[in-house]
Amino acid sequence: MQSAGDLEKYGYCPVSWWLSREVRMQNQDTERGIAEHQDSSEGFQGALDQERSVLEWHFSLLISLAVLVNLTLVFLIFLPSMPLAPKRYILLGMTLLWMVVAAGYLIHRGRQGRYRMESFHEVAVTVLSIISLLLAFNIIALVLLGNVPDWVYGFFSLFWLVLSLLMAYFEREQGRQSSMMKGMLNLEGQVVYVGDDNAPVLRSEASGLSGRPDLILRQGDDLVPLELKSGRTPRGPLFSHILQVGAYCILVSDVYGKRVEKGIIRYPEQEFDVDYDENLEALVREKLQEMEALELSGEVRRNHQRKGKCDHCSRLDACSQAIR
Repeated sequence: MQSAGDLEKYGYCPVSWWLSREVRMQNQDTERGIAEHQDSSEGFQGALDQERSVLEWHFSLLISLAVLVNLTLVFLIFLPSMPLAPKRYILLGMTLLWMVVAAGYLIHRGRQGRYRMESFHEVAVTVLSIISLLLAFNIIALVLLGNVPDWVYGFFSLFWLVLSLLMAYFEREQGRQSSMMKGMLNLEGQVVYVGDDNAPVLRSEASGLSGRPDLILRQGDDLVPLELKSGRTPRGPLFSHILQVGAYCILVSDVYGKRVEKGIIRYPEQEFDVDYDENLEALVREKLQEMEALELSGEVRRNHQRKGKCDHCSRLDACSQAIR
């Protein structure tokens, strides 16, 4: 199985790819590129975390609707003409509602395996959910006992109203932060994958490919792999980078079960769309076959006559075929 990163090295120069299997060398440019790449990944991961948090809120409940419901029910409880029995059922309904919300949120977090909380928002909503569950059982027991003073219904109905307002505030604030972060990173679409060191490696046995795209965006119904590149911005996307993005298009198509229409290569000053058509797919698969053949033969030759390529190669010192 070949990685998309190895395919990019092969597209740059087969000898550089071959040496990368045994020699790991870096120059100042590659070290700077790795640092910039890491910074960008951290920013994208932040955007992904923000969006995940917003999605959790949407899963918990349509908060705005809950606020309206609570406002209406609190108004009814405080009506002087409202008999005591209906107040009891109204409060029980509000309590059961927030039990479901809190339990749903905690179960959803557990299924995601995200036990580490990295923001005030996550800590706050988790604490509120736990408190809601604990108090809900006590409120239900208290109300079902009967003979509860009238003020108790008003007090606890106000408690649930304050809770719903807090949740609405956190949702709005989290959504605002997510929009700001995406704006600063110039992202169009929803972030669904960030290929940092903690991300799972995408694998396709059918295509013999593996790799971690820097980013996968959801734009409408389409998934779009995005690759970040540091250094100079070329007039057009480089051949090796096109091969790499083409490999990611195959990977994402295979793993997610929906054919990708395009990929994106982002350089420091410009980004380029790369159409994933039959020609690009055929080219990627052809290069993969070439790599497999060279692994069997062991005879790898330089495929260019450009001294500049050799000068910027991180494996220049270990290459016996370099143009000097």
